[in-house]
Amino acid sequence: MNRLSVLTVLFLGFILSNANAQASTETQSPVVAVPIITQLVKKDEAQNKWTGPLIDLLGEVEKKAGTDLNLRLVPFKRAIAMTKEGEADFGVFMESPKRNKMAMPIMKLGEALFVIVSLKDSAITDLNQLEHKVVGRIRGGTDVKSLKALSNMKYHFFNNHEDGVRLLKAGRIDALLTADFRVLDAIENFGLSFKEIARPLSVEPRELWLYWSWESKQPFELVRNIKNLPALTFRGMDTGTLYDSYKQP
Repeated sequence: MNRLSVLTVLFLGFILSNANAQASTETQSPVVAVPIITQLVKKDEAQNKWTGPLIDLLGEVEKKAGTDLNLRLVPFKRAIAMTKEGEADFGVFMESPKRNKMAMPIMKLGEALFVIVSLKDSAITDLNQLEHKVVGRIRGGTDVKSLKALSNMKYHFFNNHEDGVRLLKAGRIDALLTADFRVLDAIENFGLSFKEIARPLSVEPRELWLYWSWESKQPFELVRNIKNLPALTFRGMDTGTLYDSYKQP
């Protein structure tokens, strides 16, 4: 075989290799970074799989869009990093200008409510009571416009929601700013109880969205199909769930 023939074979091999790699990329299931929130997802240890209203909802997206979704259940901050860096094609987050910088909201999944949680012996029943108070919030979380006018209120940032509950119970913060479903999560998993907290104070409604990462390599046709789907929402989950569950002494 002469030199020209060898070069031709190598060139053809290179083309075929690239074609196969491209085909593999095109058929790879899109990855969805799903934050682990107990009220929305639960691990069925017996069957070693995740269940819950968010899993069911994403299953409907799969069926209606005609594509398989590779769900990656991870902690909140890991979900943000995966979506920002393109390790995940999609992520599930509360609507926020911060999230819009790393991804595009393409489908509304449900509604939530930001609330102020305080202890009963120092109850916060009005937003004006937050002046000169220290409010705990998760680092990297969404901004809440309703509280920007409180110039003398200070934030204390924590790294995970369990730390926030610990700070509140220890009296190191006056109140906790979080989503309604996070309160239910804390009651179920982090030792918080309705007996010790005042009725949560409603602050601001927010929506939960499926975000498309700016770094995703998935074809726009897939994104358009998902974006054009009929509206979906959680079954049995709404912004009244927290108050329905809250029991007065």
